[in-house]
Amino acid sequence: MQITSELLESCEANDRRGQKRLYELFFKMHMGVCFSYMANEEDARSMLNVAFLKVCTHIETVKNNPQVFYSWSRKILVNSILDEFRKNKRVRENEHRKEFDHEMEFESSSHDNDGMASLLEDDLKALIAALPENMRQAFMLFAVEGYSHKEICALMGITERTSKWLVYEARQALKKGVEKLNNWNNKMVI
Repeated sequence: MQITSELLESCEANDRRGQKRLYELFFKMHMGVCFSYMANEEDARSMLNVAFLKVCTHIETVKNNPQVFYSWSRKILVNSILDEFRKNKRVRENEHRKEFDHEMEFESSSHDNDGMASLLEDDLKALIAALPENMRQAFMLFAVEGYSHKEICALMGITERTSKWLVYEARQALKKGVEKLNNWNNKMVI
């Protein structure tokens, strides 16, 4: 099923069947994005629902141009996630920092650079999810979404220098996490 003008018009007219079909498509298109930004499934689903509500509220913007629905709705989703992040910035940052520090305590004896090649996708997602909220947000915006540091600082309300530092720290933490996983995998093989 595709996004069509008829489907968007039915949603604008508050047709429940049309909204359900659009939600199913929206879910398939964007749930992966939510998992990339949010720490758990409950938060990811919550953000998807918040964004979907905003999409339905402003559906008239794209009802005659369904080709742009994906990029338009993705932008709404990312902005909704960032809005949520700004609301709960301090509390979440402290909670995630404590969790992250606890999870990342280890001694690394290996500095193998090809560790990323053997890393499973789920392991990498778990490492990203373990990053402190602000660090994860900056990293995802920069490395995955392709935003510049200037754009990130405008979205997150931080300085460009802070954005660069957060992305750098995220990369360092991910590198250490990969090394830890490789050391663990090497012990399992032996």
